[in-house]
Amino acid sequence: SNIEHSAGILSNGQLVTWGYNTEAQLGIGSKDEKLSNVFHMPKIVSFDHETSEESSDSLHSKILRFNGISVKQVACGSCFTVALSLMGAVFSWGANGYTGHGTSVDDDGYQATPKKIEAFDNIPVSHISTNDNQSAACSFAGEVYTWGFPDASVETGRLERVLGHSGDGKQPQ
Repeated sequence: SNIEHSAGILSNGQLVTWGYNTEAQLGIGSKDEKLSNVFHMPKIVSFDHETSEESSDSLHSKILRFNGISVKQVACGSCFTVALSLMGAVFSWGANGYTGHGTSVDDDGYQATPKKIEAFDNIPVSHISTNDNQSAACSFAGEVYTWGFPDASVETGRLERVLGHSGDGKQPQ
């Protein structure tokens, strides 16, 4: 969870989010720019993806299943959310510049529903993590990838030290 929104798993295995949705961080298909509007009741997040991922019954209580996608981990940033499927695919949604889809914070817009991060198409991921403005993923091979936007207090020239690479933060590296 984050100060703006939270995500959780219901006993039946559905992913739900609640809280503010000012940057589409709830992943429910829209955003609500009014800070006075808070989703107090959890909303079910739907993964609209064509790939089917099967899971064993022994893992069913530990994973989430949506439209054929089984999710094993979710992390919330300040204005975005990242989810990891059982098969190692990474999905994200929320404000541009934080999602890893190649957009920048200068791009006016957002990703309103879960979208697979293409940079990981051939890289199965084992773990994800977020803070307010950045995300990290660890591959099964032990490689660490980061993306996101630095805190407003961090100077642009220091982006490399924040993310650990010289990229622009728009996509995982």
